[in-house]
Amino acid sequence: MYRYIWLVPLLPLAGAAINGLLGRKFRFSERLIGGVAVGSIALAFLLSIMAVWSYGFSNDARWPQPYLTSEDGGFGFTWIPGGAVELTQGTRERVSAGTMKQ
Repeated sequence: MYRYIWLVPLLPLAGAAINGLLGRKFRFSERLIGGVAVGSIALAFLLSIMAVWSYGFSNDARWPQPYLTSEDGGFGFTWIPGGAVELTQGTRERVSAGTMKQ
């Protein structure tokens, strides 16, 4: 389940985009707009809880490792490459903190 951890920040953004871009154009009701907003955040929360649960209670060989790397299924990319310094952006999952951005 932790392979889908990259959806956690994208689901609320998608809900905001749906409400912001399509809400006025198609004249969504306030109830539907609220449902999209709360539903997208609730799905992101449930996905985060399921990912922490599956990572924390797995009998995987990676358990002593404190976080997931991109090689292990985490999401990450090099944001600013250059010389000896390389800035990366991504999502890591730690059992103690849930989902954290680096």
